[in-house]
Amino acid sequence: MIHVLDTAEIVRVALKLLESSDDRIRLGVSPEMIAGIKARDLALEILLPKSVEIKTSFGHQLKVINILIPLSGEYGPGPEMASALIFSGFDGYADGPDQNNFAREDLLELQELLKF
Repeated sequence: MIHVLDTAEIVRVALKLLESSDDRIRLGVSPEMIAGIKARDLALEILLPKSVEIKTSFGHQLKVINILIPLSGEYGPGPEMASALIFSGFDGYADGPDQNNFAREDLLELQELLKF
């Protein structure tokens, strides 16, 4: 079976999750951590063709080209899908991922768009 994904809509929802994030987690992010998430867990990774400047809901300014949203595993949203951890950066992934504590609606939309 072939699934056709609406990539523009997936990117829109991912950026919305990041823009509406309401917390920044104190967490050192290493290339090994990111590789582990990609290898073990279900995650959405977006590599934008050009950088985007984002201001989160709590005023954090970001210049983003990479977005990684774990959808399962240690950094995933959990079964209730209430919150999302969003790793982002310009050249790789920056320390301190953002957290969206009101992500349920957007995560459910991503789940539908990604067909998982």
